[in-house]
Amino acid sequence: YDLISVYPNEDDYGYGLRSGDRNGTLGGELLSHFNYILNYDEAYLYLRRSQEYRKKFEFDLCGLDLLGKGIKYATIVVNRVRENSPAARAGVKKGDIILSINGMTSTMADLNDINGIIRSRHGRTIILKIKRNEEELKVKFKLERLI
Repeated sequence: YDLISVYPNEDDYGYGLRSGDRNGTLGGELLSHFNYILNYDEAYLYLRRSQEYRKKFEFDLCGLDLLGKGIKYATIVVNRVRENSPAARAGVKKGDIILSINGMTSTMADLNDINGIIRSRHGRTIILKIKRNEEELKVKFKLERLI
């Protein structure tokens, strides 16, 4: 596999990056392709291919980086929008709050569910209901491979 890595925005994790407290993130998308053992005492990670090993990675099909905020991280906020991505062309902006995705409210779907939907498949239509300041807006776009 070719591995694509995303580095965190310094505004979000700046202190940890500058102080050396944060070495990086190993995401569940990658780890789902392996059975693994984390040995914290001896500082190693053992990986063995799982049944999901050959499953294709879908990454960032819309250009959104989302954060969960508030109680139980139930408020889904747009942290970043990649320039010229489907979400950017549809008008989504940093700071927008996701109220629903394809009719599913943010109380029905958590951050993992929403990330799963926006990474699901090339060509899928996404309809977001968002809140910007005090205004509610609806935007529509199709997922596309950006890499």
